[in-house]
Amino acid sequence: MEQTQIMTVRKSVRKDSSRTGWAMILYAIVSTIVSMVWMTGETIIRSGFRLQGVTDEAQQEKIFEDVLIEVTEMTGTYLIVGVLAGLLCLLPFVFGSDRMKSIFRTEKKMTLPCFLALTCVFFGGQLVFSGAYELMEAGLNLIGFTAESSMEMATAGSQTISMFIYAGIIAPIAEELVYRGLAMRCLEKHGKVLAIVVSSLLFAVMHANLPQSVFAFMVGLVLGYVAMEYSIIWSILLHILNNMVLGDLMSKALEGCSEQVQNIVNLSVLGLFFLLGLIVLIRNGRKLFAWIRENMWEKPRMRWTLTTVSMLLFVGAHLVMAIALLERCQ
Repeated sequence: MEQTQIMTVRKSVRKDSSRTGWAMILYAIVSTIVSMVWMTGETIIRSGFRLQGVTDEAQQEKIFEDVLIEVTEMTGTYLIVGVLAGLLCLLPFVFGSDRMKSIFRTEKKMTLPCFLALTCVFFGGQLVFSGAYELMEAGLNLIGFTAESSMEMATAGSQTISMFIYAGIIAPIAEELVYRGLAMRCLEKHGKVLAIVVSSLLFAVMHANLPQSVFAFMVGLVLGYVAMEYSIIWSILLHILNNMVLGDLMSKALEGCSEQVQNIVNLSVLGLFFLLGLIVLIRNGRKLFAWIRENMWEKPRMRWTLTTVSMLLFVGAHLVMAIALLERCQ
């Protein structure tokens, strides 16, 4: 490739990368600020009304604590409002029928056997994640840190209806539209594999939680492949099934059981999916590697993509937040 062509390609890659990064930053800032402002405003307004005419300090403190509990129980509602505001702000990035068609286009027809096979691979990643977390925790322990609290946050089930709706339905839809829709499609022309890997990286660091980011990157690759080769509708459905079934419904079903029983059931279910997913990957390994080779990016393009200012800011800021959650070993 001639030098002029290289510079033209580099400019195109970095332009799309920068645009993607700024879109991700805008979405993160708007969704966070809107949800926090709404929550804070709700707390102030409720407290203000209830504290009128109350002079006893103990009673004032009790009222404020009650308000905080009420507002906390509505966290899911505030997050939903924040996500919707963030999506609204991304509309300028997807204006035009071509971009919309690109996000929602269908490549191959999905069949039930194919969807079940992809589900096994996707769910089986949970067991791989458990092993990856143990390795991560062991490495962190060697330098005097632990990610146990981060892991607890990542695996905590929904405690309220609003949080169940947010985590099980709204968040998967929004995240697929942002990361597999906007980000992946914006970078697709520079290589399908590049677009999937970069969108998975952005999806991973967005969680600002090291254990959760590892899992999000792994499943992001599967979701990216599904959205790229079939349709974003199917990646949304997979994402919802994961968050709703494995993230909430299964934990709710086992709530009354002992910790030992819960561990046995979880390992059995995830182990079954892992074995089935492994069989699927082995049987389709040649086709998958052939697809990867056919759609692999040219080497400089990944470096060009990840070194734009907006990408570095997005990834760096979220990594700092994730590292801040780590705690010293007791």
